[in-house]
Amino acid sequence: MKTITNEATAKSLAREWHEDHFEERSCTVDLENGTLALIDNNPMSGEAMEARVPLMKAAVTAAGGTVLSVSAYPETGPSAGYTVAVLLEGADDEELFRQYAEKVHARPAPTARAPR
Repeated sequence: MKTITNEATAKSLAREWHEDHFEERSCTVDLENGTLALIDNNPMSGEAMEARVPLMKAAVTAAGGTVLSVSAYPETGPSAGYTVAVLLEGADDEELFRQYAEKVHARPAPTARAPR
């Protein structure tokens, strides 16, 4: 996948999961070509919404993956950045779940794999 495709995909996923799957607080989505997306619809209480991004990136890296692109939705307004999508490759799902839970401490780990 080209970088522009990664960016467009992450942006599209963030919008889709915010608008159509809001009840799914966090999950992974299997995409084509061995890529995954880590989706988070659950901002941390008392912290800026952007605070999740470095934690999500750290979880991907700790699980042996490479971050391809990150996007958030909505892009503007009082809810800007509420849903974050991290597009990645090379991470083991189970290790990614474990690392994600560890990096965000008390926040729940992704609970489901979403069909795609």
